[in-house]
Amino acid sequence: MFPLMASRSAFLADAVRATARALVLTMLLLVGPSGPARMDAGQRQLAPPTVLTPAEAIERELAGGGVHEYRLALSANQFVELTVMQRGIDVALSLLDPDGRSLAEVDSPNGSHGAESLMLITAASGDYRLAIRALEEAAPLGRYEARLVIVRDASVSDRTRVEAGRLFAVAESLKLERNADAYRRALVSYAEALAKWVELEDASRQAEVLNQMGATYADLRDNERALDAHTRALPLRRATGDRAGEAQTLTNIGSAHEAMGDKPTALQYYEQALTLFRAEGHRYGEAIVLSNIATAESYLGNNSAALERFRESVPIFREIGDRLGEATALNNLGGLYYSISDFPQALEQFRQVLPLVRAVGERRGEGYTLTNIALVHDNQGDKTLALESYEQARAILRDIGDTYGEGTVLNNLGLLYSALGEKQRALDYYLEGLELKQALDDRDGQASILNGIGAVYASIGESATALDYLSRALVLNRAVQDHGGEAAILNNTGRIHADRGNWAEARESYRQALAVWRAIGDRDGEATALLNLGAVARSERDFTQALAHVEEALALYREIGNQSGVANALTDAAATLRQLGELDRAAPYLDEALPLRRAVRDRPGEAATIIELGRLARANGQLTAARTHLEEALAITENLRARMTNEAWRASYLATVRDGYELYIDVLMQLDDADRGAGHAALALRASEMAHARSLLDLLSQARIDIRKGVDESLLERERELQSRLSARAERYSRMLARNSPAEQLAPLERELTGLTAELQEVNTRIRSSSPQYAALTLATPVTLPEL
Repeated sequence: MFPLMASRSAFLADAVRATARALVLTMLLLVGPSGPARMDAGQRQLAPPTVLTPAEAIERELAGGGVHEYRLALSANQFVELTVMQRGIDVALSLLDPDGRSLAEVDSPNGSHGAESLMLITAASGDYRLAIRALEEAAPLGRYEARLVIVRDASVSDRTRVEAGRLFAVAESLKLERNADAYRRALVSYAEALAKWVELEDASRQAEVLNQMGATYADLRDNERALDAHTRALPLRRATGDRAGEAQTLTNIGSAHEAMGDKPTALQYYEQALTLFRAEGHRYGEAIVLSNIATAESYLGNNSAALERFRESVPIFREIGDRLGEATALNNLGGLYYSISDFPQALEQFRQVLPLVRAVGERRGEGYTLTNIALVHDNQGDKTLALESYEQARAILRDIGDTYGEGTVLNNLGLLYSALGEKQRALDYYLEGLELKQALDDRDGQASILNGIGAVYASIGESATALDYLSRALVLNRAVQDHGGEAAILNNTGRIHADRGNWAEARESYRQALAVWRAIGDRDGEATALLNLGAVARSERDFTQALAHVEEALALYREIGNQSGVANALTDAAATLRQLGELDRAAPYLDEALPLRRAVRDRPGEAATIIELGRLARANGQLTAARTHLEEALAITENLRARMTNEAWRASYLATVRDGYELYIDVLMQLDDADRGAGHAALALRASEMAHARSLLDLLSQARIDIRKGVDESLLERERELQSRLSARAERYSRMLARNSPAEQLAPLERELTGLTAELQEVNTRIRSSSPQYAALTLATPVTLPEL
């Protein structure tokens, strides 16, 4: 067998980087009221509120579910700025005017550390009420410092300040929508706020806005602009003497370099930030940057250094009572264990993360954690548990509008269903995910999905199409320096060369993949490449070398607990031993492999193992047993074929499994020689028709019925709409050609025609897959001997 590889670690790695980056990039002040909001009177304390004056700051302890109230005696037309510095407790601010009307509710996305801040110009004189509320009901005891920074008669510049704060708050609100369009609109508001702070010559506020702009560019995967924004913020931080802010900005610059693939430069900035955070006694920043250092070290293959840094960060988060930070550190630690294929340890870390993110109501973190848990189950071969976790994760991420995370889950679902043999369903998930990744300009994600699509086409024998997708993926992988993804593409390219019988080219591709996987410490990938090298050696009849490769792969799969890989290697080892003539040694391998295939629901693998049982039985002269095994295997093959709604796919897929049919025919003919008249020859003819003529029979049968009967009307309406648009565009294109329109005018229309054609083909595929009439055709009965 030649196992295919998609970029399975793509989501996990992105989740680790994105989570760490979010924590780093949101340690910023939220300025300005966020709009009207109600404060529940039942949450107020019965004791008289404490008076907050500009004379001194008030520092107090607050635990989960607690609310502290303050009274501010203010006059009309006063400019007011107040801040609450969070120290281990995540709070929200609510402000009421003298008549009890809500003026603002502020909660910046900075967790339990950093400042909450608001500015306003009072409309009336009287006692204003400020409520400081702990967001988490079960949050541990923390501290905050409340300070009335400025109270003065409002000036024209103060009104500019409030407007800048409002624009900043609008941008922050837009970012909560978590989609590319909202991020771009947020950048417009940030830019307008920045212009006002420049006009006011407020360097500190300029730096804050620039850092948030950098964070937003990072969300859009525009790393060059992210780097530019953070670099512009750095001298502003230094000019104001804000050493903690300087450390945050250095961390963000490092994160931008890391996202651009320059891990050594990223480490230099992270180390500078770590020194500053420690000098300032900023434990939260120290923990964050330790986590970022560990992530960069792991990408450079320095796994021992990465583990040490991650382990340093976890107790700091626990010490300061930051459960979200602790969850992030554990997630990153699990990601590292995953990257070195220590799946049991990875699963243990992720399971610790889940209750932490649920306790703080971090649904995005919950969705990411469920995806990481699913990814581990998938690599361990437990497809059922993986599918359950993926579906839970997708529902959460879709519900909160996280298109980046949902797109990655769709990628992983495509990989899972491809492994289960449901190629059509896999492609549906891949295409849906690719659309989301393209909207975000997520090149890492696009490369992973393109690789997966290429793997699907390769597995059904569509090698030319597969190579096209793989070459597109490889360009993107190399651009973002994703070495694991590059190795997966090299592996899949080797598979295509092997399918074409180009053994030298296949071996070279597999060796390149093996070298990359070994360099980055990916033992699962290493085992895959070794298994494929064994298959090449077996095809070249170097059975001794083949067995050595396969046994090495088997040992690795057993070590990391990948049950699907173990079953693959056992089946290949049995085939090699059979070809070496060691039939007695081969049988136990297959006896162990078959229940593993069934346990992980690997239907194509199950068929492959049963076919090998048939080969072994034939080699032992047990023809009746061989026939039984092969009929069981071909029933699985036919069932998998029935799930493909694309006629060309079914033909290609059958070409990849033709050996099983030919073996079955050979066994039947041998049985016919031994027992003339028992009907074995007729069965052999039927098998030959199944292997060669099924696609034609399908087309003939389909022509006699209406496959649209019983199909969802919305799909049919979409088909009609696309056909109409395609017809109109095609007519316009023809007219432009007749007028000899220049190429630059034709190009956009050509792209639109290509997109409409692809979309119409996808809708047609969905119509077939949901048609009750069409379903009856996928197992059409082939011609029999009497009919012939």
